[in-house]
Amino acid sequence: KDALKQMRPMDRELIERFYFLQQTQGEICRSLGLTHDQFRLGKWRAKTRLLAAIRKQVHSRTLQALVG
Repeated sequence: KDALKQMRPMDRELIERFYFLQQTQGEICRSLGLTHDQFRLGKWRAKTRLLAAIRKQVHSRTLQALVG
């Protein structure tokens, strides 16, 4: 949840709509005015950024526990 809060608004919206609200690609494209290619690329980038943010948080928490 923390990683999602730190994401860019459009990245967060794509992730939330697709994975949490389970909207279809077509529904998201229509409501956000995206082409299917823009959606696919945006979703891929958002997932990549989310994974990087999660890894950073895990790394930070691991270091804090070791130093702690």
